[in-house]
Parts: sequence; structure tokens; C-alpha cells
Amino acid sequence: MNNTKPSGSKRILIKNLLIQKLFWLNLNWGHNPVVIVYPNPATEELFSVQMNGFIPEEMLQIKLSDSMGRAVFIDQKTVGKTETHEIKINKTGLAPGVYILNVRSKSASLYSKVIIN
Repeated sequence: MNNTKPSGSKRILIKNLLIQKLFWLNLNWGHNPVVIVYPNPATEELFSVQMNGFIPEEMLQIKLSDSMGRAVFIDQKTVGKTETHEIKINKTGLAPGVYILNVRSKSASLYSKVIIN
């Protein structure tokens, strides 16, 4: 086992990584993003995607992909000052099956399984 201290350049890298991690934690303090899809399974023409807890003024990318990874729906939304943001997705033209919803921002990337009947 090597008990030597990191060299100068390694110390700088470690210090920078620690500063970046603390900065990231500071930016996200008190924000716990959550994505809710309903109804799920989607049996009606429209289903809702509710997004909570994202950082205000952040850009969100909402993407729904089929089981082969092909994007079947893509949208972008800027988070406002309200706590809850919601979009409706029309399932018309989508084959029954399992889809993956990804809501991504600078601070988070959340996934949810969506079942289309």
C-alpha cells in the first residue's frame, strides 16, 4: 500500500474536484427533482408528465424513447418560479409497449418507465 502524499499537480486536481462538488451541492441545495407520470399505464389519448423540484430558470429536456431507444417525443421547457410544471403528451400513433421518459437539466437527469396501452 502506498502511503505517500499526492504530488503538487494531484493535490490541485483533488482540490478542484472538491470545490466543483461543493459548488454543485450548493447550487442544488434544497432542490429534489421528481418526475410523475399519470395515468401510467397510459390508457387515454393524453397522459401527463409532472415535474417538481427543479432549479428555477433551468432548461429541461423531456424525451420519450421506445424500447429500441428511438426518440418518439422531444420537448424543452424552461422551469419557472412555480413549484410544479406539467406537460401533456399525446399517445396517438404510439404502439402499445414500454417507453422510457427522460427529463434532463444541468443539475439532474431523471428516468421513468411509461406503459402505453
